[in-house]
Amino acid sequence: MSKKCGIDMAIGGDIPFSYTFEFKIPKWLLNQGGGLLTLIAGWYGATSTNGLKAPSNWHDLSNVIYTFFSSSDFAFTIACFIGLLGFWLSEAKAEKIREYKDYQATIDDLSRKLDSLQLDYDRETKDYKSIAGNWMKTLIADLKCGGTRERASLYKFDGQVFFLLGRWSDNHDFNKPGRSSYRDKEGILGEAFRNNHAFDDNLPDPATNGGEDYIKYHMKAWKLKRLDAVNLTMRSRCYAGFAIRDSQGEKSHVLILESIDPGTFAKSGFNGRMQPLLEGIEKNIERFRDLEPDPSFAQQEGF
Repeated sequence: MSKKCGIDMAIGGDIPFSYTFEFKIPKWLLNQGGGLLTLIAGWYGATSTNGLKAPSNWHDLSNVIYTFFSSSDFAFTIACFIGLLGFWLSEAKAEKIREYKDYQATIDDLSRKLDSLQLDYDRETKDYKSIAGNWMKTLIADLKCGGTRERASLYKFDGQVFFLLGRWSDNHDFNKPGRSSYRDKEGILGEAFRNNHAFDDNLPDPATNGGEDYIKYHMKAWKLKRLDAVNLTMRSRCYAGFAIRDSQGEKSHVLILESIDPGTFAKSGFNGRMQPLLEGIEKNIERFRDLEPDPSFAQQEGF
């Protein structure tokens, strides 16, 4: 709120002089003025019983206000106000501390639950490796293979690479870890995924020419890098690969059969033998889908 006031006067009686000024009342006084006046009125009401008269003009009122602010009652009132304000601030701070402790306790509880879930997940993914390995073991048995010269492996395609979910061979050396992932455009894996199945049943003998013929064959026919061909954990001479579809009919996995003997998986009629076995694997994959690990699992397991 503001009020403009004007003053007209003459300087030295001859020179006219005019000045206008604006008087503004602070907002805090407007907002708190009611309480302040109530406090003053209460004090004045209490003191009027001692013979003080009600102010009859602004001069008297200003004297009353001055007397109030310079009195011990005002000092006591301010002290009480400061004390109450301090108490309120202390309680507000204590409440914030309690809220923070409750929040921290919730975070700690969620962290413990997350750790527990992670342990369960790790345990289940390791179980999945064992479960998938048993599927491969059953498959080798159903194919009437001895198992010591063969290996079956199940891979998952994540849209970019293949990673191993489980494998089995009765030969310990063939179960050793290999690469953690395989590119989608190389090897029997990529060929089987693109064309639904792939065969190669007469690879060169890895014992001839120091294995150089075997390495070069993989580089040319299956587009492996030389280092990857050199580091193959099983020098297979027969491959058979099959794409596996999920419940929506999309290709999602690849089964790879290997043998160190050429011609083990005869191309003629082999698809017919494999079809019911692949359907069984598809059902198992769908059944245990919630336990299926991600690519980091293969890296942790050393594949």
